Amino acid sequence: MASRSCLLAAGTVAGTMGLDFDTSAHLEIISLDLTAKTPQEKVVGKTSAPDRFHKIVWSQGTFQDAHPNGLIAGGLANGVVRIWDPVKIMANAEDSLVSSCEKHTAGPVQGLDFNPFQTQLLASGGGDAEVYIWDLKNPVEPTVYNPGTKTGQQQDTPITCIGWNKKVAHILASTNYGGVTSIWDLKVKRAVLTFSDPNRKYRCRAMAWNPDSGVQLITTSEDDNAPTIALWDLRNSYTPVKYLNGHVGGVWGVSWNPMDPDLLLSTGKDGKTVCWSVQDGTMLTNIDPSDEWNYDVQWSPRVPAICCATSLEGKIKLFSLQDVRNEGQTGLQGVSSNQAATVSQPPKWLKRPAGAVFSFNGKVFFFNNKNKKIKAAEVVTDPGLVQRAQQLSQALTNDQLKEFCEDKVVSAGSEQERTTWNLLKALLEQDQRQKIVEFLGYSVEEIQQEYLKLSQASKAVAPAAPVESKVEAEVEEEEPATLSESSKKEKSTADLFEGSTEEFDITPVVSRLQPQDTTSAKVVEPKLSNIKFFTSEGVEGAITKALLVGNFEAAVESCLQADRMVDALILAAYGGPELWAKAQEAYFTSNPRPFTRVIASIVKDDLRDLVETADLKDWKSVLALASTYAHKDDFAILAGFLGDRLSGSGDDHSAALCYICAGNVDRTIQIWSTQRDNQDLSSLIELISVYRKALDSRSPPSKILSTKYGYLKSLLCLLSL
Repeated sequence: MASRSCLLAAGTVAGTMGLDFDTSAHLEIISLDLTAKTPQEKVVGKTSAPDRFHKIVWSQGTFQDAHPNGLIAGGLANGVVRIWDPVKIMANAEDSLVSSCEKHTAGPVQGLDFNPFQTQLLASGGGDAEVYIWDLKNPVEPTVYNPGTKTGQQQDTPITCIGWNKKVAHILASTNYGGVTSIWDLKVKRAVLTFSDPNRKYRCRAMAWNPDSGVQLITTSEDDNAPTIALWDLRNSYTPVKYLNGHVGGVWGVSWNPMDPDLLLSTGKDGKTVCWSVQDGTMLTNIDPSDEWNYDVQWSPRVPAICCATSLEGKIKLFSLQDVRNEGQTGLQGVSSNQAATVSQPPKWLKRPAGAVFSFNGKVFFFNNKNKKIKAAEVVTDPGLVQRAQQLSQALTNDQLKEFCEDKVVSAGSEQERTTWNLLKALLEQDQRQKIVEFLGYSVEEIQQEYLKLSQASKAVAPAAPVESKVEAEVEEEEPATLSESSKKEKSTADLFEGSTEEFDITPVVSRLQPQDTTSAKVVEPKLSNIKFFTSEGVEGAITKALLVGNFEAAVESCLQADRMVDALILAAYGGPELWAKAQEAYFTSNPRPFTRVIASIVKDDLRDLVETADLKDWKSVLALASTYAHKDDFAILAGFLGDRLSGSGDDHSAALCYICAGNVDRTIQIWSTQRDNQDLSSLIELISVYRKALDSRSPPSKILSTKYGYLKSLLCLLSL
């Protein structure tokens, strides 16, 4: 089932054949109207495939808006992984196939899964016992990686299932017909753990990670003699934590509810589709007792109560654990949606996360799921609270948040609060990034004025007049000196930029260039002819010869070896991008000053190093630099990383400002909450409301934000009585 709750992808299953001996294969997209009184199912797109399917997955990413409905990947019986664009399938376009990934050398591809964190990464496992990671950043030409070499237990045993960890992005699990489960770590590029059931020898068919715990997973057996489901904890992989027994035939499909980790679905050869309580290890209900051999089962990733099961008979059945419709309603296109089931315990999404009730004398009693205890609090009556809430509501409704922020800046009781409101006001502007830079103390106009003053001051200094040719003769006598001799007399160019406070001893050179009697020195006009431009001696001779034949690379290399960095950069500008990059790198390497590192970060478009290593006292300069030069997506990451560094150093206020720029609502609210008690709840809600409006946030509030809103609502209800 796709990330969109109303669309479902289905393909012709491998290993089956109808009465008409049809061997064709198709991929269909089905639209489901779950809100209608009589459910409607309609095939909205269809395309053909060269072979039948063992696995179909639908990504949740948009691939930088190039594929707004994600991508569909199918593992075929011929060992090929095919990628389709669902938008083009629904448009019946002939070019709906994005790419065909042919890497597996034998057997079908039964394991397939998209990474939930980096949605462009697709993992596949095939009959050749190989695991591959496909990078679909460029879906037309995907890049393939191998997570590591196979161990002895993995050799030549076909992989049956594969799945990414739901908590750690670089952890992957695979199972095979030998009953071996392998845990792959992409960072170390090998399988860090392999295990199998020591109590029962069976063929693993399916597996699933716990959505709330990164160290728990489920494996299933397809053997009819041991149709079991095993729960594993990677902290002790020597034996399963528990078994879920109830099937009488091999278990082929398993799915963990993404909203409630206590609910697990399984289906298999015995035709049962069972909903389990993982915590108790008990069967809650048999959703669909039938005689058909079921192939797979999946929960909806968006609608928690909806699930579907497929059978080898070519049927897709939809179920709801909250379905209250009358039975007997039929489905279309081989899709049956008239199934309803009940469970003996309320699912997590129906449980109240918190509750409160008011009593006499201004007291309120409340609870939450994390803490089972009932707590009591005394509400302080504040007539101004309702008025402040009305003012905020009016500002939000009339789009007067800038004026609201200005009022808050004037009435702020502390410098930190004033700074926070100034930043929120900057975020409400059209040119947010520029306003952030100005907020940090770097005004474009002030810097321009400073530049003009420096420029005028430099123009006011008169240039030195040229002197008699006698001085030129003395300088020419100095030129034939070799590089090694001059380096002994003078310091290298790199020494000038290594932070040394010593100055070059240039007195001898200056004394030779200046005439002995400045009063009698004659100003001469520069010579316009008979200048000896070309020489065949020394470093300049080598550079000149290289230039005469157009060998810029040799000329630049000679300049670099002679520590003539300026000449190297000027020549590299005409030698092409590669030569220019080489000269730049040589310059940055030979000048390891902090100022040069700033320039390198801007030129190389690599601000991460600067954010990671800069002195936290200069965090405003670093944030301003990121705001000026970082790309839109990178700026949020860099600002968030800088906020993490500041938070780790104890500077929560500065960290909160960075999190505001990064758009990290949860971390910002956490810091604001620690800085304010419940008596200052109204100020916190004002900050949060303006902040979310500045971000144009349409996402539902987080848990911590919902708690704060709920508490304020209760206070307003009480005070308005």
